[in-house]
Amino acid sequence: MPAVVGVRLSPSSPVLWIDAGDAEFVSGSLCLLRTPEGDRSARVVVGSAQLASELVPLPGYKVLSLLTEEEARELAPARTILQQLDSVAQTDCRVHPDGSRLALLAKDDEAVAGLAVDLARTLRIPVVVRDQSERIPEVELPQLLQRVTYQGTEATVEEISVFRGEVVLRANSGAAITVPLANWVSIKQHT
Repeated sequence: MPAVVGVRLSPSSPVLWIDAGDAEFVSGSLCLLRTPEGDRSARVVVGSAQLASELVPLPGYKVLSLLTEEEARELAPARTILQQLDSVAQTDCRVHPDGSRLALLAKDDEAVAGLAVDLARTLRIPVVVRDQSERIPEVELPQLLQRVTYQGTEATVEEISVFRGEVVLRANSGAAITVPLANWVSIKQHT
């Protein structure tokens, strides 16, 4: 029976059990994956040595070889994302080799916060804004009951969850608005 590894095609997708042939792949490595839609890069999340029992691999999929980060960026989905970004992003971008996330590098993180939200919605992958040293800028967290303006709506901070990565606002109309902490820089805080 061939070795089987677990891969994910995106961070939120289920683990797919794939035929790895005779090769040994470890968790976290990048690989060239043959799919019915064509070859693409993927990240191994469960190595063949980690499996306690035999699994039947998904038909039509096969892990072909290991990839370096540079090789992975030349394949879909990273290459496709870079091609899409060339036409819309006016800032330096770093696509993760397996295409699972995107970092926008900017001197002024407020200027690209809206772009990050739009790209995350369009590309359906997490987008973070980093400074030119590729560090995530520190964001001053809100205070409970603080008055803020979000997308033109006056609201009060009702809940802060660092674990879920979100802030819940209560608009003056009574509606609850959930804002990812990554977008907090786009909120105007009242003093």
